[in-house]
Amino acid sequence: MQVQRVQSRFSELMRSHRRDLGATQRQLAARSTVSVRAIRDLERGRVSRPRRDTVRLIAAGLGLSGQARTEFERAAAGE
Repeated sequence: MQVQRVQSRFSELMRSHRRDLGATQRQLAARSTVSVRAIRDLERGRVSRPRRDTVRLIAAGLGLSGQARTEFERAAAGE
């Protein structure tokens, strides 16, 4: 149950950052070099544990830095 709650937090955070950027899932995929399917699955919470390198690529694609990036990476790790 807790994993779903954590993943939901990450999924919502990822979607929020993407929308703030004004990007579609396809655009974020191109910016981050992560597949559209992976972006979609992460936003929908279908992936229980995203890979660290995938999270870093997406964070870079979203242009996250500082506290926002740290929060994003911690949410992905379930912290």
